[in-house]
Parts: sequence; structure tokens; C-alpha cells
Amino acid sequence: MNPLFDKILIDIQKAETVTSSGIILSRNEDQKLEKATILKLGPDCISTLQEGDTILFKSYSSDAIELDGKEYSFIKEEDVLCTYTTTQ
Repeated sequence: MNPLFDKILIDIQKAETVTSSGIILSRNEDQKLEKATILKLGPDCISTLQEGDTILFKSYSSDAIELDGKEYSFIKEEDVLCTYTTTQ
């Protein structure tokens, strides 16, 4: 799958819904940001984003598609707010 124009193909990282002790966490529907990994960039993307980067983006701005039993999403380059790095 290859995104067109300034679209970015991403794999959204789902938040944990159950803690290690079995407590079920509810998702706050007011959450506006999602975390995802960039799988592919469209040919018109001009930023410094790269495949494999982890990003934060506006959750309401993605378009989802299911292919071969896996869900993927597309977003516009302009909807990426920042790259995200965890320190170990």
C-alpha cells in the first residue's frame, strides 16, 4: 500500500485497556491525541518525518482501512503534531 500526495500511512498504537493486575481502564473519549508509527510517506511529504518514526496526531483526523485482517490509518502530513521518543 502506497499513500498518495501528502498522506501518511500509519499504524496506530492502541492504549492498554487492562493493567497487569487486571484492572480495566476506560478510554477517555475526550482524548484528542493518538500515538502511531509511520509505515510509509506519500511522495509529496516535505517534512523531516521518516518511516519508523513515532508520532502524535489529532485522533479525529485519521481515515482507517482494514486490509488482510489488520487495521491501518491514513493522515495528512499537516495533522502530525510532533515526533515522540521514549527514554529508557
